[in-house]
Amino acid sequence: EEFDYYADVCFKAFGDRVKYWTTFNEPNLFTRLAYVLGKYPPARCSAPFGTCESGNSHREPYVAAHNMLLSHAAAVHNYKKNYQATQGGSIGIVIAMKWYEPLTNTTEDILAARRALSFEVDWFLEPIFFGDYPREMHKLLSSNLPKFTSEEKSLLQKNKADFIGINHYTTIYVKDCISSPCDLKAYEAYEANALVLATGERDGVAIGRPVRTASI
Repeated sequence: EEFDYYADVCFKAFGDRVKYWTTFNEPNLFTRLAYVLGKYPPARCSAPFGTCESGNSHREPYVAAHNMLLSHAAAVHNYKKNYQATQGGSIGIVIAMKWYEPLTNTTEDILAARRALSFEVDWFLEPIFFGDYPREMHKLLSSNLPKFTSEEKSLLQKNKADFIGINHYTTIYVKDCISSPCDLKAYEAYEANALVLATGERDGVAIGRPVRTASI
């Protein structure tokens, strides 16, 4: 309700000039950094992901994402119902994205790459377009994954985004961690809830040319 009110203030104040609205920028990246790794406020996490004072990296990111998805749907509903016809704009969301390649040509690693993508991108896009989380997330997270009510599913499906923005940063290999255990260190744990291990190298060869970024 609070996010919908905030969005409404923005639509009223700026809608005569703003024609492309983004409800959230990279919510899948922010949620992981804030509630899985604890790198962003409110800096909540648990082992093996980090050493925060409090938090649960196996549950809290999915609760936070659930609320963000419902906030997105509420804002889209408001804009389409009350503003779009007169203001002539579009509303969507921007997702951060890695592309995952299987480390080997085994069935296990091929499925791991698909699973990693579900936890990275489909986590947000499938609820927005189909009203529920990916099957892989339901299977692995069980009760840690919140459930949408029938009313919430209807809100999501009836108020689809006009566009999806994609911020693609990198492609990386993944190894399956279901059929064989992985020794996950904290800094490697970004994808661990999907039970995969990500690596930038195969047989000592990098997947691509590293890109150096400057600090601002």
